[in-house]
Amino acid sequence: MAVTTRNYFLDRELRYVFSYTLELEMVYEEIGPVPGGARVNIFAKGGELFQVLNERSPWAENNIRGRVLNGGTDWAFLGDDDIGRVDARVGFRTDDNAYIEGRYGGLFELGPGGYRDLLRKRKEDEDKLGTWEEPFMVKVFVAPTFQTSHPRYSWLTKLQCAGFGKIKIVEGQAREGTFDIYAMA
Repeated sequence: MAVTTRNYFLDRELRYVFSYTLELEMVYEEIGPVPGGARVNIFAKGGELFQVLNERSPWAENNIRGRVLNGGTDWAFLGDDDIGRVDARVGFRTDDNAYIEGRYGGLFELGPGGYRDLLRKRKEDEDKLGTWEEPFMVKVFVAPTFQTSHPRYSWLTKLQCAGFGKIKIVEGQAREGTFDIYAMA
């Protein structure tokens, strides 16, 4: 049997689900340099869950609003290939008191020489990456899935999502993150 190519895409539709921002604390609870890079932990210290421009998810009964709970963690791996790897868990509490947990992996670019710059600048007292006036912004791409037992949000557990985010680096530390989450539909 011959395999044929096609001249059309199967599907590439993304549907908006929600957005969130979070305050971050980058703690160097390092395993430290390991083969291929370094491990760091980045903790969520709260934030907001919201809909941009009141855009509602097509599956939702109402807008999803709430807060990001303290304690979410990204066990990030900073690769010596200048690519960061995300391994995160984050919890949300909606305004109607539902608990939703997100789990995701993903990637972010550190830029040419970024791995070495982050490690070097972390150890020095001056010239750390980013300032409050001019933060260093890192684009992040994630693939979240969600879990919840709340019937109003059970539709979330059936979706594979894609997320696009930015992390604000100030004085060599991840300080804030913001993400837009879309479902592959």
